[in-house]
Amino acid sequence: MIRGYSEKYNRKEFYGLMGQFFAEPYYKRAMPYLRNKDTYQWLVKTVNKQVVAFTAYEVLPTKINFAVDFYQNNINDLKELVELKMKQLEDEKKRIETATADEEIYKLLRDIGFVEVKSTVNYKYLILDKWGVEK
Repeated sequence: MIRGYSEKYNRKEFYGLMGQFFAEPYYKRAMPYLRNKDTYQWLVKTVNKQVVAFTAYEVLPTKINFAVDFYQNNINDLKELVELKMKQLEDEKKRIETATADEEIYKLLRDIGFVEVKSTVNYKYLILDKWGVEK
């Protein structure tokens, strides 16, 4: 099941599903930049009431920020969410920016057209700019 959370959503339900990712040391180390903002739009995939993948993005005035992408065991769970968020963003004519430390996520994003623009020891930074939007 895929659930979406944006704007005025049920925070008790959201954190009931997602709380472990924000609180448990293992996930905090794996995703040190994980946070929730009122402007984020979340997609969460569950199987048997357990989160198997999630993604969050933010539509800003000049760009779209893919804030977080995560999958438990199977990249295809995240792929389904990425395809859904790309469909949701079809009408937005803005550059999309993201960063990842996960090689499978990197490959998934490259497969859909993202281009690496920078890398550090821990992260690869990517953009998708179909419309030639200026930075």
